[in-house]
Amino acid sequence: MKIKKTFTAKILIEFKESYSAVNHTLDDVYGLCDNYCRKVGVRLSVTPTTFFYTHSATYGCFIELFKNPRVPHSNYDIVGAAIDLAKTFLKEFKQERIIIICTDQTYMVEKEDL
Repeated sequence: MKIKKTFTAKILIEFKESYSAVNHTLDDVYGLCDNYCRKVGVRLSVTPTTFFYTHSATYGCFIELFKNPRVPHSNYDIVGAAIDLAKTFLKEFKQERIIIICTDQTYMVEKEDL
């Protein structure tokens, strides 16, 4: 049995493009995640969700990157991959900002960070 300390990074993705009527789909998310995982070699899961705000709600998903006891990724590796993937979604989904919630900190990646 292999045991490692847990560390996760959860990216919050909205399907609706900022200031637009364009909505992406879960299949769009799956495609970007599949390509990213093949390129970088991280493990992740995708969970559909609905985000509720003061006067609105929008569809989206959580993309969670996590440590795999078989692969020696550091917490830094997981955070770096999450930020890199969030930047991909910023560009592809034309977002203004994306939040990443980690086990120990929360990050906000903005369009200006590209």
